[in-house]
Amino acid sequence: FISAIRALMEFRYLAQAPHFTDKQVVDLDRCLKVFHQFKQSIVDAGAQRGKGGGDKPWAIPKLELLQGVVPSIYSHGTVMQWSADPTEHAHIKVVKEPARAGNNHDYDAQVCRHLDRRDKVERFDLALQMHAQEDHERDEDNEGGLVQHFVKDYFACARDLINGVHPQAPRPYRTFSTSINAYHLSYDPTHTKMTVDKAAENFSLPDLRPAVSDYLDQVDAHVDHFAVGGRCHAHPGCPLPFERIQVWCKIRTQSKSFHDPAQLEPAQTLHAQPPSSAWPYGRYDSVIVSSGNTHKWPKSGLDG
Repeated sequence: FISAIRALMEFRYLAQAPHFTDKQVVDLDRCLKVFHQFKQSIVDAGAQRGKGGGDKPWAIPKLELLQGVVPSIYSHGTVMQWSADPTEHAHIKVVKEPARAGNNHDYDAQVCRHLDRRDKVERFDLALQMHAQEDHERDEDNEGGLVQHFVKDYFACARDLINGVHPQAPRPYRTFSTSINAYHLSYDPTHTKMTVDKAAENFSLPDLRPAVSDYLDQVDAHVDHFAVGGRCHAHPGCPLPFERIQVWCKIRTQSKSFHDPAQLEPAQTLHAQPPSSAWPYGRYDSVIVSSGNTHKWPKSGLDG
């Protein structure tokens, strides 16, 4: 059952590649064959049901359409270039929404007037956002003269900091990266002088103190790979060389494209807000982290 679902999901994921090699096309075809090999397990598990609750045959047009993906790649190139999403989205924004805002009379004139006014509002909002972005970057994200842009390459920023291009940047550096991920913190932390015990209480991290102690021990030992997770070696009340820490409640993370590592994905913001009046239960974003030094996404999959 799991093998069938995984093969189908992998097929859908690989089919979105912007370009294909012969090996990728073979892998795509293999995924579809694996799905058909194990699809009977879905029926045996009772997971294949029709709208009325009865058994549903495999005569599904969209499923049959998958048979033509690989031949289409060979004859016409990448599949994503034929996506109807852009035109469907444009039809909604340019035709349907303006028509609904009118009174069902003089569609052409009302739609044009609606689009003209919306364009003026969007231009005004864009000017305000650009002005606010410039102020925000000068106040919070100016690392030793780094210039922020709307599309930011945090990998390049981290590389410049390591190479000493910006010697006046505050330490520790607010931007750092691995081979596949880049991370960026704002210039000022959310909490500047919070005690370790208070942070453990606010963020529900009872093992924060021993975890920090274990991390410092690994730094002193000059280990090649830092252990993440598992049982802490230090005891809960262990002493630390400091009692107050700086805490950032959000971080910007950027990764490289799954299909083309030379292309950067848009940066995402991850939040870790403790409970407050605005967020009674806190605000936390879930992420999957590969902590094994022998595993590397995406080749390793969800291992490590």
